[in-house]
Amino acid sequence: MKRLLAILACIIIAFTAQANKSTGIEPLDSTSYAIGYQCTASMLMEDTGLMRNKNDYEEYIRGLEDNILDYALYVDSSYVMSYSVGGMLGVFMTDGHSSKDDLASFRYVIEGLRKASEGILVLPADTIEAMAVLERHGRKDKNFSDIDENAKREFFTAYGIMKAFQPGIQEYINELKPGTSVMLNRQAYAKGMADVLEACINGEPKSAYELGKTISFSAKTILMGHKNSSTQSFHSFIAGAKAALGLGEQLIAKKVLEEMVYGDGVNDCYNIEDSEKWETYQNALNMEMCEQYAVNWDITVSHVASDTVSVADDFGNLLRKSDMEGEKYDGILLAQTLDENGYLYDAILSAIKNTPLTEGYKWFYGRNYDNELVVGIMETSAQFKAKAVEASVALEISLTGNTQNKFVMPWKFDAKGTATWSQFTVANIGKFVAIEINGMFVNAPRIMNQITTGTSSAYGLFPEKVNQLFTGATMIATDKAAYEIEVIKMK
Repeated sequence: MKRLLAILACIIIAFTAQANKSTGIEPLDSTSYAIGYQCTASMLMEDTGLMRNKNDYEEYIRGLEDNILDYALYVDSSYVMSYSVGGMLGVFMTDGHSSKDDLASFRYVIEGLRKASEGILVLPADTIEAMAVLERHGRKDKNFSDIDENAKREFFTAYGIMKAFQPGIQEYINELKPGTSVMLNRQAYAKGMADVLEACINGEPKSAYELGKTISFSAKTILMGHKNSSTQSFHSFIAGAKAALGLGEQLIAKKVLEEMVYGDGVNDCYNIEDSEKWETYQNALNMEMCEQYAVNWDITVSHVASDTVSVADDFGNLLRKSDMEGEKYDGILLAQTLDENGYLYDAILSAIKNTPLTEGYKWFYGRNYDNELVVGIMETSAQFKAKAVEASVALEISLTGNTQNKFVMPWKFDAKGTATWSQFTVANIGKFVAIEINGMFVNAPRIMNQITTGTSSAYGLFPEKVNQLFTGATMIATDKAAYEIEVIKMK
């Protein structure tokens, strides 16, 4: 079991935050996908004797799927953080403890943790009794190795109960996520620790299903620790596992996966200059990163005009004056280039104001936090319009070093917009569009696939623009109240 956990741990080390596939408006969670793929591929290379044919592969996947936590819990950041911290500390507890006696003791510790996680304690009586047990068996004049099995069970079960009430965990969470509103959920904390300990003591899996179950314990602990953890993280993990077994589509090329895991790009993500840049950005925001906000945005999506339309000459003249002819996209009125100091942006803005377009067309232009400038012409005759009701801001970190770290602002449409967005995206796969929020241009992506979840996103908006969009937005209370462990509950 230790060997299997070590395989997963080696893969996890290469990942420090969520990353997304660069093709498509709704990015694949490539971090989770790569973890699922490489972890499963490692299982095959280990020659456990459990992964011999397609039936075994399917049983492995079933073991993963059956033991991933209820998706409804992922919107509760209190549960997510508490479970993750409990699992992490559970890993630390197993370090250096692999003897038969150690594993037997862990079974009793798990009994105590399960009582706390399932809410079947009578409190405060059970914790008072547990403390008395620990004090009684922990006397200096007592040789612990001489006590009988019943006494050991009593001691370690009490230890498990009190481990669920270990002091300082809330402070630890606050250190992990400064300024957080996440409150410790002791039931989730105890469950995360118990799940990891159970995965450790169960020994080597005896079937492909058990192998999948074992990996699920570790995978969900790691994935739930990511700032942007969502149902997509787990769907992507399983999609990666299926791809490794030939049971699903290869969504990310094997060469790219190898670069993500074994390349040295991750180490280049955190130079001093970048750290200061990201810190400056976050300090300029008037809202909290990685939290969901209720918004009331008018989203408009328009086609980027073809370069065969009448206003193509206006666009060509602009590019010539700005020395951007080599930056134009083939077939459409869209150009993009780097603009370090903003001088080019100012020049283009001035030129656009002096170049009105005929009816049915509109200029769009913008420069983002990564100094990328985009300018183009959209068609206004047929536009997608919908309401966005939820949005957030997070940092997307490049794992390969081939692209920059980027701030991303994802949002979700209302029910009506979700349905029409699905229809719009499937009808426009491969086309470039210009997206505006409340009349403000934010993005000009290419639609790569149908999006049925009602989501979209923009990258690299300046904090001033983000603050403007989130003015009046209210944080969505996803954190359930911390578990009131003092309430008496009998089973």
